[in-house]
Amino acid sequence: MRRVLNSTKLNNSSSVNTLSTRFIIRNQSRDLDELTNTNVPESIRLREKLGKQIPEEGVEESKMTSPYTPYQPEIAQGRLESLLNFQTMISDLTDLPFANASLLDESTACAEAIALAVRVTKRRTILYDTGLHPQNIGVMATRSEPMDINFQPLDINQGNVNNKFGDNVAAIILQYPNTEGLIYENLDLLIQYAHKEKILVIMVCDLLSLALLRSAGDLGADIAVGSAQRFGLPLGYGGPHAGFMSVANLALARQMPGRIVGVSRDQQGNIAYRLTLQTREQHIRRDKATSNICTAQALPANISAIYMKRLENKDLSLVHSMIPLGSCTMKLNASCELIPISWPKLANIHPFVPTEQAKGYSKIFNDLERWLCELTGYDKFSLQPNSGANGEYAGMLAIRGYFHSKGESQRNICLIPVSAHGTNPATAHMANFKVVPSTHGVFESQIKEVCNKIHEHGGQVYLDGANFNAQACLCRPGDYGSDISHFNLHKTFCIPHGGGGPGMGPIGVKSHLAPFLPGHPIIPQNGERYDGVVSGAPWGSASILPITWAYIRLMGISGLKIASQMAILNANYMAKRLENAGYRVVYRDEQGLNAHEFIIDCKPFKHVGIEVDDIAKRLMDFGFHAPTMHWLDF
Repeated sequence: MRRVLNSTKLNNSSSVNTLSTRFIIRNQSRDLDELTNTNVPESIRLREKLGKQIPEEGVEESKMTSPYTPYQPEIAQGRLESLLNFQTMISDLTDLPFANASLLDESTACAEAIALAVRVTKRRTILYDTGLHPQNIGVMATRSEPMDINFQPLDINQGNVNNKFGDNVAAIILQYPNTEGLIYENLDLLIQYAHKEKILVIMVCDLLSLALLRSAGDLGADIAVGSAQRFGLPLGYGGPHAGFMSVANLALARQMPGRIVGVSRDQQGNIAYRLTLQTREQHIRRDKATSNICTAQALPANISAIYMKRLENKDLSLVHSMIPLGSCTMKLNASCELIPISWPKLANIHPFVPTEQAKGYSKIFNDLERWLCELTGYDKFSLQPNSGANGEYAGMLAIRGYFHSKGESQRNICLIPVSAHGTNPATAHMANFKVVPSTHGVFESQIKEVCNKIHEHGGQVYLDGANFNAQACLCRPGDYGSDISHFNLHKTFCIPHGGGGPGMGPIGVKSHLAPFLPGHPIIPQNGERYDGVVSGAPWGSASILPITWAYIRLMGISGLKIASQMAILNANYMAKRLENAGYRVVYRDEQGLNAHEFIIDCKPFKHVGIEVDDIAKRLMDFGFHAPTMHWLDF
């Protein structure tokens, strides 16, 4: 394997120099204040001003940004209470009783909603309002094609409100108000006619408008989706913003993607918050999963729900303790990396402005793509996927598109290790691959030979880059045979976890897969590609990419290499100490070593009544965040 050493493309910089460079980059973009004039409604200007107040207080605050996803509720009561407030706000405004704790964005929420409708009704036709935002149509079209959903346009007007829609229609999805700002007349009648044919109605709502307009529930809709961007969040050149979904009944709620926060009681009878329905990675039903969503948009959701110090202090963050979760959390979320998020020239740019008005962002994107190519050995990157799972999905679609372009659509089997992250088989299933489990996967010393063997038989190799912590500047996937990977910037590259999002999952590919990277219907990506859209915004959650830009710039090639070496050294030190204390460490390499994280077997404790949960809770008693619990092994 080629080692990435002494690269001239990646030199480290001081925090002062990095901030100075970003200040120059910032001034190459034009924010809304510069473009605002007397022709722009005051309401729009006020909305953007409001959006800057909370992030400056919260997004740069480590107590708020650094906590991990709230899988351990005892040390996540603040976030859970705030997410419950978010759910309650969504339910109140949409007038639908069940809401989840955020989705990636409005467009992916639309895609999740139509998939839900197909599952529930067992029908495969979706009629979409031609007045939907183009990016929503694009993402739903991408989702529909591999799932064999018949995705058809519907011109909603007074003339067809009582037409028969068809026996195989699962749902009608419409924008409210539509993309031209119009509100359709007789919507309640259209919904009544749809329900007579047992068709679900999905409304894509402007959440703030529901304070004045009739709500989705009042009109009779079954599902409401949308974005909470207008509740305190800047435009951020496309994100991150919390998508939402609410539904009319419990049957639909049980099929909802994402997490749902609920209220319970502790042993003393006090109110306690917990995840009622949670898509914990290892709990996903693998190839039988209905969604691959894992990281969502918890931090933006909390901002929209007004995060308070009272709640913040109920959480465990990096301010209080270490969060020893290997890939997921073991990096510093430095303040100098977070500061630019709230700079107006980066925060107040609409994602669809002409690119010449966002030259600062273009500089950041170009640098990141070049640096990531250098670090990984890939030839091209797409920054559009706004989570790791979304990056996986875009990657599987690229492989699918590649085979279809060669007339080899019969290649539809995906070999996945039994130990793989739960989103891997879920994503392959969403892309219409047949999942065939293989043996437990560790970092194989013969990885190059394995890749060569797959290539000899005409296959492609997808390497999950979430665990790049142990490889950065030591080896490159593109050199040892991988064709494509996604990389979780909220893991290896320092975007804070935010209590469950936002994340970013850009994908890198070898040159033969580059034509199949995501496009966009409004700002064409990847040359002039308009389809294959996986996020509502062209560059996903663009406003958090400066965090990764700063981290790489600050660390340089030498710093990134040391970080990888220390991750491996620390994990093996801890494994040895625990082994000496009597714990069994499983899944090691031929030399008896691990990479940047390891697994211990807790089954021997069961005969005395001690479960994994008991160990996790006891660690929390002493101020330590519990490691990930892996149901396959414990």
